[in-house]
Amino acid sequence: MGGRARRCRCIARRRAGRCLRQRPSGRVPALRECPMKVRINLFGALRDADASGYIELEVPEPCTIGELRELLRDHLRTYAPHISVGLVQRSAFASNDEILHNHRLLPEHGQIAILPPVSGG
Repeated sequence: MGGRARRCRCIARRRAGRCLRQRPSGRVPALRECPMKVRINLFGALRDADASGYIELEVPEPCTIGELRELLRDHLRTYAPHISVGLVQRSAFASNDEILHNHRLLPEHGQIAILPPVSGG
């Protein structure tokens, strides 16, 4: 097979030259074991979920928008039960000036916005 072994890309590795996370010996670390911190800026009705206007979650790296959507729904069920999880399902995720669909990976800078649907006349 002869490929290079995957390396841990977590922040601790970048700072110290190696990953400081404890793993069972004899195992090659999978990339999904290294958490990535994502800041989700909240708008509209979702802003009521946190007074700061954003939520920070640790997600496995790499992570898709669809996976982040599920993690955010779980987070809101626990910490903001007054927010409808269906609202998260119908909301769009965006990075800068681009809408991110469920199959897309999270951007490397780790900042995205969630935009709930709006209505009015």
